[in-house]
Amino acid sequence: VALMCDAAGMFTPTEAYRLIEALRPLGMHFVEEPTNMDTVEPTLRLKRDFPDVPIAVGERLITRWDCRPWFEQQAIDVCQADISHTGGISELMKIAHFAEVYGIRLAPHNPYGPVALAAVAHVAASIQNFDIVEHCPIQPWFDDVQTLKVPLEAGYIDMDELGTRPGLGVELDMDFVRSRNQHVPAGGQGYEQADGSLPLI
Repeated sequence: VALMCDAAGMFTPTEAYRLIEALRPLGMHFVEEPTNMDTVEPTLRLKRDFPDVPIAVGERLITRWDCRPWFEQQAIDVCQADISHTGGISELMKIAHFAEVYGIRLAPHNPYGPVALAAVAHVAASIQNFDIVEHCPIQPWFDDVQTLKVPLEAGYIDMDELGTRPGLGVELDMDFVRSRNQHVPAGGQGYEQADGSLPLI
């Protein structure tokens, strides 16, 4: 079992040091955002002090230029760039190739719906440094919104099937999408944007 811990950048460098020290004997797959992400230095110090505990960051890094100091300073082992934040497949591919130059794996942040999952799956299937993809089907509508579903079973996507379909390989039930369209106040949790779009599916 691969163990990962998401600290969400909530710890001070001292607290993060204690956290990683405690997690070290467990053979972590990675520790995500162990400390504040405003600058590279605190994470870089943790990486130097704990070279055997992989460190992951990236969901807050939008472009390859944001990733550059983290890669060049070898501050991380895993980049978690988010396809929905980076602007899509093209930029995520560029980030993945850039990360590969530094021996950094790609484990895309992806707590969204089937469209984002399918897009990430296509990127993952086409790069050398893919590690793992986050998939959180916590939305009760995850299966209902699809008429042609991402072929997902036991944590694995069947790329032999997905890769032979047109486009990203998923189709949405637009009647279901329209039926779920609801107003979400600014700052509230939800998926509808001011223009009525549902970008997180």
